[in-house]
Amino acid sequence: MNKNIAIGRAVLHGARLGLLAAAGLVLGVLPSCRQEPDAIFDKSSSERVDALTTELQQILTASSTGWVLEYFPHSQLLYGGYPVTMTFGAKNEVLMASDAPVKGHSTDEVKSNYHLKSDKMVSLSFDTYNSALHLFSDPDKSYGAGEGKSFEGDYEFSFVRSVSPDTLYLKGRKTGVIMRMFRPKVAAKEYLAKVLDLKSRAYTSQSMYQQHLYGLTGKLGGKSVVAYLDNEGYNILTIEDVETGKKTEVPYVYTPDGLQFHKEYNGVSTLLWQDADKSYNTPAGEKLTARPDPDYAGFARYLGEYELKCSGWANGRTVTFTQSARNQYRITGMASNLTIYATYDAVKDRFEIKTQKLEGSGGAYLCVWDSKQGNLSWGNGYGMYSRRNESYTAGDQYTLVDNGLWGTFTAYSFILWKPGTGEYKSFGDSRFTEPVLTKK
Repeated sequence: MNKNIAIGRAVLHGARLGLLAAAGLVLGVLPSCRQEPDAIFDKSSSERVDALTTELQQILTASSTGWVLEYFPHSQLLYGGYPVTMTFGAKNEVLMASDAPVKGHSTDEVKSNYHLKSDKMVSLSFDTYNSALHLFSDPDKSYGAGEGKSFEGDYEFSFVRSVSPDTLYLKGRKTGVIMRMFRPKVAAKEYLAKVLDLKSRAYTSQSMYQQHLYGLTGKLGGKSVVAYLDNEGYNILTIEDVETGKKTEVPYVYTPDGLQFHKEYNGVSTLLWQDADKSYNTPAGEKLTARPDPDYAGFARYLGEYELKCSGWANGRTVTFTQSARNQYRITGMASNLTIYATYDAVKDRFEIKTQKLEGSGGAYLCVWDSKQGNLSWGNGYGMYSRRNESYTAGDQYTLVDNGLWGTFTAYSFILWKPGTGEYKSFGDSRFTEPVLTKK
């Protein structure tokens, strides 16, 4: 990739005070126009930078256990953080592995090349693509914000500071995010394996909804809070102050013991997982435990089978609502091999089906359709919600009605449509006109 990762302004650890402290002073003033007194250094700034480059090379390769970078790939920390392990070896080779919020991502170590170079400042260059790191910055991938952006992560860093012989801080050149890099006490490969094992035991948003749980409740820094795991699976906690209702998004990275926050929340930066009672605990002894999902009873009423009837159909057909995520239904049976999704609105106690891209269709959409006037749209947020038919006394029956977000148009129906092609008929039926659902 031939991308340079800049490492600048450094004062490394006490064991190397002489050369590195001097080099750190030089790097700290390089951007300035001030003149240094001639008597301070007996070497030129370029010589000191070259010496620091050599010193950094020795530091990176000296660690027998490698390094762990707590990597946060977005300038706004939208996806949380992920451990990236790096073991620097001879011949400018590096072994890297990482966790990532990508289904099927390999956590095996991958070999690539790196170079440390000096050009007014020290830079680290990864010469060949390595999926463990470059996955977060590859615009050809459709992760995160989608193709062209992905996770918008860094592969170039500036060295910021050192707080101990084993801990460095890096700054992403693109994002400006400060990230910790440290020597693990066990081999890098073992460290990552321990992280993955912890993740397999601790709560995830998926495991919580499957147990009808939602939110971790307890105290952080003396304040009562409810902490919510991200529904998309990213490493973000949304922490709500119970007293004020204020919500704060707290990015974190998994460790072998729990969670490490990027910044403190109420003086708390670490949560430790306890298997015994499935809780997160602060070093001070405060505890967060899971609470029952307050929406589940209402959500569950809509699970099950329905008879779907549409205008123009000779017969109805059976459709099934199953749980796909918290407050989300997976709907099957509308047409052969067709799967769509609906959300549960706990405040209004109803479900809603919105426009959505169809799985396995190559870009077709479930569109809202004004079947009386002929207009359709796959615009985000447009849809229809369930309205109970009070006149139906044999059970629960719902008519789908427009959610009111489609401007001057009204949705009476759904239609399958592929932009640039037209009506999409690969599922068999493509029109669902004035749908009515009767619970079986």
